[in-house]
Amino acid sequence: MKRLLLWSVPVALVLALPAAVWWGSLPDPMASHWGVGGEPDGSLPRAAALALPFAVALLGLLAGRRNPPIAVFMYVLAVLLQGMSVWANLDRADWRDARHLPWWAVVLMIGLATLAGWLATRLAPRREDVPDGPVQTLDLPPGRHAVWVSRCTNVPMLAVGYVFLGAGAVALLIVGPGGAASPVPPIIAITGVVIGLAGLLVSTIRVQVSERGVAVAYGPLSFPVWRRALPAIAAARTEDIKPTEVGGWGLRGLPPHTTLMLRAGECLVLEYPGGGRFAISVDDAARGAALINTLKNR
Repeated sequence: MKRLLLWSVPVALVLALPAAVWWGSLPDPMASHWGVGGEPDGSLPRAAALALPFAVALLGLLAGRRNPPIAVFMYVLAVLLQGMSVWANLDRADWRDARHLPWWAVVLMIGLATLAGWLATRLAPRREDVPDGPVQTLDLPPGRHAVWVSRCTNVPMLAVGYVFLGAGAVALLIVGPGGAASPVPPIIAITGVVIGLAGLLVSTIRVQVSERGVAVAYGPLSFPVWRRALPAIAAARTEDIKPTEVGGWGLRGLPPHTTLMLRAGECLVLEYPGGGRFAISVDDAARGAALINTLKNR
């Protein structure tokens, strides 16, 4: 946390620099949103537009307490947002005359921030041990086999996923053959389908622990399935985690430090040899962790 606080100082200075240098050369209000075609279609007061990246950096600071690479991602994203916003509005008398921003510029910005977070993950010091504390185990007699299965569903996320998927599918039908005159751009329809599918995948999970390892099945159809063999797990434990501590809901973070957050509370945490962990918000997590440790001890 101390390192994040130290890094937040230069990030804040970088964010404040454009506002201090080019304040008088920016329109008030400023363009703050661009349409699919790259044209400005929304605005905010100048002070609010320049303060928005600070809010992004603050979210990164809060989320990075448990996962520093998330903070790096948010910090870089905030700096790029500030630079893009100032460049697009610089020397424009009216926000409607702001420079166009093509879709690929937004993709590039998110890609650069993701790359920075990934590099932070790879360069972070590796822990060679698991957290201190009692290791949970079960009294499982020799020769006995056991399987633990648990599920968790975030109903609001599931509903939003279905809404986006349905709306996107309908929009694709509208813009398909015979729908050329539709006001719905194809990119919006495709985006709705992608968001809907992503929302469904991370809104409900099924976790199974057996002698073969841990299997996490995503989505209402329990597909795809992520598997981890027992030798690839150093230990299992439980931990109370809040969405604000990992950056929100859904799949958060970058490997090998990821969290599947569906609800606040007790999570099953898989510790990896050499550092890294995968936290999963699932019911009855203590029993699942105990069975993993018991099977590993065998």
